[in-house]
Parts: sequence; structure tokens; C-alpha cells
Amino acid sequence: MKRPPIPTHRRRGAALVAVAAAAFLVGGALPATVGAESARAAGASSSVTVPANVGEGSTFTVSKTTGLIDGEVITITGRIQEPASDTPSSVGFAQTGTTYPSSVIQITDTPVSTGSSVPDSEEGWSLVTAELTVHTAFTTPDDQGNPSVSFGDTDYDCLVQQCFLAVGNGHWAGGDQGLPFAVANLPWNVVNWVPISFAGGNPELTRDQAPVFAQQPSAVSVDQGEQAVFTASAIGLPAPSIRWQTSADDGASWTDVPDATDPTLSVTASATDDGRLYQAVASSRQGEIVSNAAALTVVAAPAQPGDELRDPLGTVGSWVQLSQSTDLADGQTISIEAEYSGIPAPVSGAIIVSQAGIPFDMFAMSRMVTESQAVWLDWEPLGNDRWHATGEYSVRSALANDRDYEYEFQQEDNALKPEGFDCLSQQCYLEIGGQGYRTDGTFILPGEGDGDSELAHLMPVRSIYDPSNTVSIPLGFAGGGFEPAERSAPAITQQPVGVSVEENFGATFNTAATGYPAPAYTWQRSVDGGRTWTTIGGATAAEYTATATLDRNGTQYRARISNALGTVFTDAVVLTVTDAPDIAPKGVSLDWTGSAEMQAMSPARTANYFSAGSSDGTQAGYANVADDTVIVRRTAAGTEQAASYANRELHTKEGGTQIVRLQNGTAELDSDGAGTISWDSSWTVNFYGGYVPFTISDPVLSIDASGAGTLTADVAGYAASMDDPTVKTPLEPVPDVVVSTFSDASYADGTLTVQPDYAGVEVEVDSTHAPQVRTGAFWGSWPQSWVDFQFSTGLSSYWYSSGGSADAAKPASSFRVSGIVLPDAPEPTATPEPTATPEPSVTPTPEPTATPEPTETPEPTATPEPSVTPEPSPTASAVPTGTGTPTAAPGAGDPAGSDGDAGTASSGSGGDLASTGSAPLAGILIAVVLLAAGAGLVVRRRETIRRG
Repeated sequence: MKRPPIPTHRRRGAALVAVAAAAFLVGGALPATVGAESARAAGASSSVTVPANVGEGSTFTVSKTTGLIDGEVITITGRIQEPASDTPSSVGFAQTGTTYPSSVIQITDTPVSTGSSVPDSEEGWSLVTAELTVHTAFTTPDDQGNPSVSFGDTDYDCLVQQCFLAVGNGHWAGGDQGLPFAVANLPWNVVNWVPISFAGGNPELTRDQAPVFAQQPSAVSVDQGEQAVFTASAIGLPAPSIRWQTSADDGASWTDVPDATDPTLSVTASATDDGRLYQAVASSRQGEIVSNAAALTVVAAPAQPGDELRDPLGTVGSWVQLSQSTDLADGQTISIEAEYSGIPAPVSGAIIVSQAGIPFDMFAMSRMVTESQAVWLDWEPLGNDRWHATGEYSVRSALANDRDYEYEFQQEDNALKPEGFDCLSQQCYLEIGGQGYRTDGTFILPGEGDGDSELAHLMPVRSIYDPSNTVSIPLGFAGGGFEPAERSAPAITQQPVGVSVEENFGATFNTAATGYPAPAYTWQRSVDGGRTWTTIGGATAAEYTATATLDRNGTQYRARISNALGTVFTDAVVLTVTDAPDIAPKGVSLDWTGSAEMQAMSPARTANYFSAGSSDGTQAGYANVADDTVIVRRTAAGTEQAASYANRELHTKEGGTQIVRLQNGTAELDSDGAGTISWDSSWTVNFYGGYVPFTISDPVLSIDASGAGTLTADVAGYAASMDDPTVKTPLEPVPDVVVSTFSDASYADGTLTVQPDYAGVEVEVDSTHAPQVRTGAFWGSWPQSWVDFQFSTGLSSYWYSSGGSADAAKPASSFRVSGIVLPDAPEPTATPEPTATPEPSVTPTPEPTATPEPTETPEPTATPEPSVTPEPSPTASAVPTGTGTPTAAPGAGDPAGSDGDAGTASSGSGGDLASTGSAPLAGILIAVVLLAAGAGLVVRRRETIRRG
């Protein structure tokens, strides 16, 4: 494994990994706009270098950005963390007229370039070179039939307005390089915008003043049918333009008001506009700003005679009324009248009427097909997005089911499809609203209605094409035992309660009431202690969830509940907002976005999102913090905030990503980085908006010294049914599933960067699932055991290439483990110690001063005394073996020992001699020799000490 500070990067085959997927290599997207102040100029020239969204450390350099002339060719060079390719078609460079926010694609017909690339000297890096021709004026073409592309047919004059280079990304519209180039700025597809200017252009271009609102719009309260007037003005250089926008869902989404481009906006207030928000947008070439949101309060007109016979339909203020609903005869024709608002201009086919034997149900009704007639209502406009409908319907006292009828997703054995209905002995209903299916199984969208009598039944109200609710009106037949429910005013059965939640979480209020017709709910809020109340746009259900921002702390909420017979208000309750949880990484932490698919909108138009801990995919099961797991929302601008149930879909609508952050991991690593890191954590991926949740628990990362390893975890979840997504079947947990494998992880500054394997990985798939397609730029797979588990959830092909357009989003994104401290390498063994053995030759320095004492031993000169010398001691013969070789003397390494030996030799010899009782001449000579030798030793040792 490579040690810091030199990171390693992996080369992946010969195919260029698309920039769209590379945005996740560093765990998050770069900021969408790089202004001139953040770019690095090269010397005094006008070249500019900006980050490239192709791996950490990658850059692009534009050779010239000022003083350009029409048709001038500039050079763009880059060094990117990608394998080389002769045609890096996913790296694009184009000229545009402005910058674009997240999730916007614009086609440009100016010359574009994808350049060419060659491998760099460092493995895993490439050098990109492109030439681009710039122009002072151009026009964007239309959308070329691509509905996702906007801003078509727009003229740009770069001499009088700021133009830009889109550097680093894009794609060919429609996937055909014969079509114009499309610049895309998406969470996985980030563009850097480099401002450019031309010689002779507006000299004040860089000194323009950005728009500023001089007058903000104010809230307006008017009676139903009156004119509501909003006013806003803005200043700037050049003078900004104004356009108005409106929101019917409390600011969650905004749409432009048609032809509203004056400082003053006037609208006719209808009952359904109560709580609608309006805001102004001021724009110039220096950018655009949005005003405060102003609420419209509409005081409803007094109830009119006959209103008590109307049933609510769809949005607030919409209704339907039957000419007769009791004492009906078989085959009798009744008249239907309705008014509706809040939908695009409806045509014949906007609402279906059919008879059924059970009340409408989200899923049950779509599986019960009766052979009764189904018809469309015919519409006419009333103005101000309000419509009037009429129609006729022939009711039946007995209904049969068409068991031969089959359509997509229908089960063969359907318990919700009874043999038939006898409306004289059981309650039958008239169903109004929604879309439908024909009897041949084909689905009918709004606008396709033609009075066709071959309609089979209604579609669920959650159709993405029509937001209308469906009302079930009970029918009573003469001679039958069932009558419509007795009409009554609303009565509250459940009061809402106050809520205390963390910042950015969803605060949910609930209420319930009885009444017939079924009452309508409208939520209101007050910021002045209940003195005034404002209707919340789009809050028209018994349950309402508000985003808990700190500025809403202390806000009061209540529900207005009404039907044609009366109106009641719930108690006012208070929202308490506390500070958001701490999301900063702690200890050894792992950050992962999973994959582009996990960050995407599902085919059901619900966002895939993360939650901490184990979740069943419901709001009640959601948490953004659990144990050592934190779910973080990183915005498109790169800032981080605590995720919440309320903002769980924003990464698919406003850009950015959701991140799962595991904290306080336990690392058991060697000095070379090999070992394991484990977390006592779990998180849930709520696929299909929570219909198919699966939980990953107690992950363990194993890695060897080469940088190869695995991430394993215990996995559990639910199996969902496409027939009824609300039905979830718990799955048996599967331990030690391999979530990812990798082969070249790298350490740098305490962070381990891991790119999971995908490209070229083969997986075994049985015949009951989509086969793996092993061709194309994005073929590959997650590990086999992971895919095997996903077979049981029903999400199998989301984890391997199956040949569809979504294959580009399936590869696992990289993850980072930070806070790692590798242990120091072990100290070397005792091999250096022999160098210390000479030290004794130096340490004797303090003691040698005592050695002069042996110089007094000349006493041997007294040996001639016959009384002493004749008796040699037998031990004296052993003395030469101990003193004859100086290097073997005990004192050789120990001055104190040397001195002691010398003293002992002198006195001991004398004692021994005295004890022998005889004095041969040989003994005398030996003693003299020994004394002389001892004296010589002393002299030599003293010289050694002096020299040492």
C-alpha cells in the first residue's frame, strides 16, 4: 500500500469513464459556478485555470479570456484523473450566453469541442487538449425535440452582455453528435463557467450593478372575486427586468405567471387561491434575485342555496353535484355538474365518471374492473384557471366484473375482484375523478378522452399527470336498503398537538373530522400569536408537514375544516424548533453517496433517499441520526446541513447529494495500512421513495498492504410488489454480504480514498431476471453477494449493467474514510547495540587517579631479605595465569577492579609468601618478575587513560 504523501490512482481499462459518473469520485460535486474571482490567472495574461470535475486535483486551463475577437481560436488544456481516450466525448467545451442553475440543460449552436487526450506520465491521469472558436454573437436553437432542454431560440450579443465558456462537461442532445451540443449542470454533471469578454465590447461590462429590490411585494387579503394587486421594483445596471412567479404548495415549487412582466401584478382572487404565494424575480446580465414571498388571503363568498348538496372534488373550492342520488331506478340517467381549479386547461377526458361497488381506493379500485359504463365530463373555461364541467351518467342496480380484462401489473388471482355487485343489497358508489384504462388495457391520459364508452375504470389519484382527488358518492336505489349518508357539518374528532423538532426536520400536524360531504382541510399559520392567520398553499389534507426552520420557531398552526354545511377550526398549536444536530465527522468516519442511482429520482417520481438506522421506508421510521450514523445533505453549492424527512427529495430537485456518514469507527491497522476498520452503525437506502427500503449494518472494511480489500456488512430489508407497492414483505437478514470490492485504495493525510470495483465485473444472473449486458461504456456489476440479496428485494438490475440508459448511474461512487492515524513502524531490532560495546574503554575515566598506588610496590626490592624470599607460596604459581596477559585482567574493563586486583596481588603475595615457610630462589625470581610486570601494567594503563 502506498504511504502519504504520494496517492495512487487506478487505471480502469480502455474505456473513458464518463464525467457524469466521475463527479462522485471525491464524494461530492464541485460548485456549479466558478466566478472570475475564484479562478487563478496565469501571470499577467488572461488565461484562467479552473477545477475539473474529473477527480481530485484535475484542472482545465483556458488560454485567453479577455480581449477576444470574433472567430478567435483559443486553447483549452487539462490534466485530469481519467484514463486516456482518443475521443473523450464526455468532456466538452462550449460557449454559452449565461450560467445555468442545477437541473437545467441548454443547447448551444456555437462551435463546440471535445478535444483529444493522451496518457500522462503518472498512471491514471490524462492530458486533454482542445481548441474552441468563440463568437461575439450567436443564437441557441430550439429543443430539437428534447423535452428536457430549455432556453431555446435565444439571441446573445457578447459585446453588450456577459458570455461564458462552459468548461468540463456536456453531452450531445439526443445522444447523436449530429445534433447541437447540450450543456448540462446536474448533481453528477457539473460545469465550470468561465466569463469571457471581447475587444470593443461594453467597457462597463464588469462594473455593472447586480439587481437589488427597492420594493418588496406585500401580503394581500381580498374577498373572493376581487382583484389582488402585488407590486415590486428593482434597481441595477443595466436596469433589471421583472417577472412574477406563483406557488400553490407553500413555496415548495414555483411557476412563472404567464405574461406577468410588469412591476405590478393583478389577479382575480378565487377561493382556491387562498394561501397562494407570489414572488418577483429581477434579472439582468449580472444575474437574478428573488423577492420575498407574499401570500394571498381570499375571503370566501357566503354559501349559496344548494351548496349543501355538493361534494368536494380535488382542490379546495372544487366541487361536484348530482341531480339525484336516491330512489334511483335501474338504467336511470342523472346529470353531473362540477367546478374545478388548479389544473392546466382541461379538455374532454380530464375527469372520468364510473360506477363501482366499493368506495374508491388507491390500489383496490385500480384492480376492480366493472362492466358498467364509464364516461368523460366535458369542460368549459370560467377564467382564472377555473373550469366548469357537465355530463350525464346511466346508473345500474347490479354490476358484474369483467374477469377477462387484464392490464399491466394485474395479478391473475385478485382477491379484490369479486364476482359482482347487487346495489339493492349493498352500497354502490359513483366514482368521479382521476384517469382511466380502456377495456383493452390501454391507459388514457388527460386530453385523450373522446367520450369513449369503452372505459373500464379509474386510475389512482396519485397519477403524475393529474393531481385531482377522486370522490366516492353513495347511490341509493328504489327498493334497496342503502341510502347516502346523512349530510352533516364537520365535527372535529382529533385535535392537532404541538411539535418540537430539530432544525430542517419535518414537523407533522394531524387532525381528523367527521361530516358529509367529506370535509375539506386547509392548514393555516400565524406568526403574531394568533392575531392574524395565513392559509398555507398546498396544505389540503388532514395531515400537514412543515419544514422546521429556526425562523419558524414559535409559529402557530391550525386547520380549517369545512364542507357545504359549515366550517370549524382546530385548536392552535405551536411549533418549537431546536438547533440542528452536529454533523461534523467524529473519529474514524466514512462518507459515501452510494451511487448516482441512489441519488436519483425513481421511475415512480419519488426520490431515493437515506435514513439513519433501520427504517421501514415511512416517515415514522425516518431518522437523520442513529447511533454513530449521520445523514448529511450537501447542497449544490457544497455546503452541508442535517438531512431531514422534509428535504429528503431536494437532492433530486435542487442538486447536491445525500451522504451517509459513519462515525467513531474502530481501526486495527498496521503501519503499512493493512488491517480492518469497523463501525457499529447502520443506515437505510429508501429506494422508490421508501417502497423498497434495505438496511446496511455493522460494516467492516478490510484492506491489505497493496490497497486491495472489501467492504462487508449485514444486510436486511423488504421485498415489494409492483402490483401494490404499499405491501412490504420483511426479508431474512443476510450476514457478511460483500458490499464492494476494491483493488487500489490510497492513503493521504489521514484519509483513505476507495474506488469500488464495477467496470468489467461479471455477475451471474438466472433466467428470471434481466441478463447482464457485457458491452458498452458502463458494463459491470456490484459484487455477486450484493446482487444476490437485491434479487430478493426486486431491485436486482439496479446493481449491474442491463443495457438501459440508466447503466451510467449504476457504478458505485467512491467513498472516503478520514481520521485515520497509522501506527509508527516498529523500532529496529537490537542490531545497533554492538556499537555500544566500546563504551567501557571510555567510561574508566573517573577512576584511574587511584592507580598510582601500585607505584609504592617497589617493596619487592626488599626481596633480598633471606627471611622472606625462601618460602614461595604454592598459590603464587597461579598468579601468572591471572596477570600475565594484560587484556585478560579483570581491571581491563573496570578501573575499580583493576585497582583492587593490583592491591590484592601485592598484599596477597606477601601473605602467601609468609605462610609457606620456605624461600627457593626460583620463587624469588618469579616474584620479582611478577612485580615488574604488574608495574608495567600500571604504567601502560595510565598511558592509555591519558591518551583516551
